[in-house]
Amino acid sequence: MNNGGYFCFRGNAYHIDQTVLEFLDHVDKPDVRIYLERREDIEIEGRLTQVKHYNQKFYPSKIAKAIKSLYQNYDPNKDSKVCLLCYFPNKIPGIKRYSIEELTVKFKLDESDEEKLKSFSKVFYIEFAEGINEAEKTIMEKVKKVFFCSDDYVFTVIAIINMFLVECIIKHPPGQEEQRFVMVKDILNKLKYTPRGQADTYIEHYYLTGEYPSKEEFAELPSEAQRYITERIGVSISQKENLTQEEEEEIQRNARERFVNKDRRLSVLLGILYLLFPVKEADINLLKKIAKYLSIKEVQLKEMLNNLRDENFITLEEGVYTTNDLDKSKKALRDFLIEENTNIISDLLKFFN
Repeated sequence: MNNGGYFCFRGNAYHIDQTVLEFLDHVDKPDVRIYLERREDIEIEGRLTQVKHYNQKFYPSKIAKAIKSLYQNYDPNKDSKVCLLCYFPNKIPGIKRYSIEELTVKFKLDESDEEKLKSFSKVFYIEFAEGINEAEKTIMEKVKKVFFCSDDYVFTVIAIINMFLVECIIKHPPGQEEQRFVMVKDILNKLKYTPRGQADTYIEHYYLTGEYPSKEEFAELPSEAQRYITERIGVSISQKENLTQEEEEEIQRNARERFVNKDRRLSVLLGILYLLFPVKEADINLLKKIAKYLSIKEVQLKEMLNNLRDENFITLEEGVYTTNDLDKSKKALRDFLIEENTNIISDLLKFFN
């Protein structure tokens, strides 16, 4: 009986499992892109990775083809790490590196480009990993830890992540490899219903409005999510009741600065919001619309803000913009939005007039 289909399916499942683990390791970096099946199986933050799940004992000849593929696709200008992540039943998990001589003798790498070979030898390594069963156990443990999920919701969260990743691959046929990527924040948006997602919503609301979740809302969250909110904001709900206004403003400012450092999109958003109007007076739903719009116009918006700063209309301190000429700054943003012809311009303009 030919079991090739079984091993092929198992290999694809292992590839997805390893991608899920990459996502779980980067949940605090929302702007990171994960490329799938572009040049190799996974590309993330300058690391080029091929994933293999073998059912035979390890021999160097088994991985020669995979290493040749990685070497062929390696770009010294893009890749700071190159990894063959593989499972063999007779190999203990760990890292293995090879010298130039070993790469050319054992794996027959092309020696014609000496500079590329030398560079490749410095960044290439093999990670002997756990098998598929152990990987899936690790995923379950990490999902519980990252999203504060009970056992009942773990499989649902994993299924949503899996579907998102698989869809990314299958909806882009050959010729559309550059579009085969997901952003960490896009997957997180699909998981807003989890305790982690609810906690992030409360935190974002706090940064925009200064309003802490109510005692009732806070009490409904699992203890891990409560600790997460307290750590991110910098004060617990019980401590908050005893703070002076000055102490509370200082905590909010410090928390906002930490948040700005973690999310470039919100750095721009918060800067422009504080530039234009007191956030407490703004409608929270409209702010979310602004956030969504500005996130896709980040480069143009930053250029406009830099021009204002060059003209001494605004200053930038610790990630927050302040204005020296509010009227001119408002006009510059209004002109920018009109030029972009956004469909929320009518809503936005009521704040700028």
